[in-house]
Formats: sequence, structure tokens, C-alpha cells
Amino acid sequence: MSVAPGATTPTDATLARAVLGRGLALTQVAGGEPALDLAWSDGPTLVEGADNLAQDLAVAVLTPLGSDPFNTGFGFDGLRVLSLALGPLLRDEMLRVAVVRTLLADSRVTDVVDVVLEPLDAGRQQVVRATVRTVLGGEVPMTLGEVELA
Repeated sequence: MSVAPGATTPTDATLARAVLGRGLALTQVAGGEPALDLAWSDGPTLVEGADNLAQDLAVAVLTPLGSDPFNTGFGFDGLRVLSLALGPLLRDEMLRVAVVRTLLADSRVTDVVDVVLEPLDAGRQQVVRATVRTVLGGEVPMTLGEVELA
């Protein structure tokens, strides 16, 4: 790649911010339901690059598929899986597939490296942890949220 005289090449952080995005930081809402809200202390907090991608993917997993009236294809189809009469192994595998489908719907993700459902306390809730490969070639590990099992 040739660079014009006097031009500068972007740093890794600048490239990550340009490709993976920048947005307002969200924080976990206190209470029983897994939900996110704006993090606000002395003004807005920003997230950039891989942190922004991880946050956006967590929002996608916490949003039921079809609930966004402006983008009905956005969200996680896990509720349909939980409504089926399935054994625990098949249910968990179908939940993993639904998570992978949601993650791959984002154009910044080229591959899903790993999806793990980790049981919490009594086993009726699971934390979703995933690692994705981005269009920049790096891997981004993340905690996506909790799934309440019926």
C-alpha cells in the first residue's frame, strides 16, 4: 500500500473506532430483568472499537426478534426455542444456534469462534459468553447477557 506524501496512516485505535464504531456506554439495570440503560455520570460515557461492538451485540441478544418496529429482523430468537418442548441438551444447542445467528447478523462480525452457556445458581438462568472474529481480523470476547430458562 502506498501512502501519498504528507499523509498519515491510521493507528489501530483509529481504524477500530472507524470500523467497529463508537457509541454511548450502557450499564446493567438493577433489578430482576436483564436490561441495559445509558451510563451517565457527569455527562455521557463513550465506548469505542471492540467495546462498542461487544455492547451492540449484547443489545441484540437482549432484544426479542421483531420487537424493533423500525428493524423487525433485529434481535434474538431465543424465546421461540424456549417455548418448544425440548430436552435440556437440545434446548441448549438450539439456544447456541440462535445466539450464533444473532451475532452473524452484524456486518462487523465475520465468524463466531465460541458460544458458551454457563448456568447460574439454581440452573434456571444461564449467562451467554461468546467470542467473535471481526472484519479487522481480531477476536472479541464478551458476555452477552442472561437467558431465563422456562
